Amino acid sequence: MNITVGHWIVAEVTPQPVILQTLVGAFDLQFPLRVRQSKLTSPRCIATIFTARASVDVSAHGPKELGCAIPKIPLRIEVGVGLASDSPVLHLQLTPHQLFCIEDLRNGGDLNFSLAVSGIGTDGEYPHQIFDTWRLFVPQSHWVQQLRAARALDILLVEVPMPVVDAAEEIASVRDHLRSAQQQFVLGHYNGCIATCRLALDDLGNRVHGKNWAGPALSRLCAGRDDMAKQEREKAITAVVRHYTHPAHHSGSDGGDASYDRAEAKLLLTMTAAIAARAWSR
Repeated sequence: MNITVGHWIVAEVTPQPVILQTLVGAFDLQFPLRVRQSKLTSPRCIATIFTARASVDVSAHGPKELGCAIPKIPLRIEVGVGLASDSPVLHLQLTPHQLFCIEDLRNGGDLNFSLAVSGIGTDGEYPHQIFDTWRLFVPQSHWVQQLRAARALDILLVEVPMPVVDAAEEIASVRDHLRSAQQQFVLGHYNGCIATCRLALDDLGNRVHGKNWAGPALSRLCAGRDDMAKQEREKAITAVVRHYTHPAHHSGSDGGDASYDRAEAKLLLTMTAAIAARAWSR
C-alpha cells in the first residue's frame, strides 16, 4: 500500500494492528501506520494526507462506511526530508451504537477495514490530488482482545448494560455465567451462549424464588393469568425465557439440539441480562 503523487510512489504504508480505546460516551478506533519513504530522489515530491474515509467490509454484507478517520496532525511526506513521524495514527470516533452495528456485521468472525485516504501533493511542478486506499485485516482474536481492553464488554454489545461489574459475592455464579455467555456471543458460539444463559437463569431463579420455581410459574401463567400479581408476572417472564433455552441446554434425546443464530442469541442474552439487572436492583 502506497502514497502516490501523480504516478510517483513517495512512501509505502503498512497498517499495524488496530487499537480500541474508551472515550466519554464513545470509543476511539485507532489505525496505527508504519510509513517508509520510497527511495525516490527526483522529482522532489511532497504529499500531505488529511483524512481517510473508513469502512468495514464483511463479505456477506459488503462494505459499510463508518466515518472519517483523521491524524492528530496532517501526515506530511517530503522526498529527501525525514518524516515528522514514521508511525502516525488515524483516529476514528465510534458511538456505542456504531460498535454494536460492527459486532452485528462481524457475526463472531473477522473484520476487514478500508481507509480511502485523501490529500494534496506536488511533484515539484504540478499540484495533484491524492486518493489511495489502504486495507487492514483484523482477526477475531485481536478484535475481541480490543473489545475487552476498552471495557466494551462491560456493556453488552446489544445495547443492554451487563450487570456484572459490581455484583455481590453471593451472586458470583450468576455473574460468571453471564460473562461466559457474553464471551460465547462475541465469539459466535450462539448455542453455547444460550445454554449458558440457562445456567444463569437457573441460579438467579433459585436465589430469588427458591428451588423448583419455574414449573409452578408456568402453570400459574396457564391457569390463572388474569389475576396474577405484578411480581408473579415478572416471575413468569423469567420462567418463559428459561423455557426458551431448553433445546440448547439439553441433548437431542431430551428434546434439545436446536440450532440458534445470532439474532436469537442476542434476544436471549439481552433478556437474561435485563432480568438479572432487575433482580439485583431490588
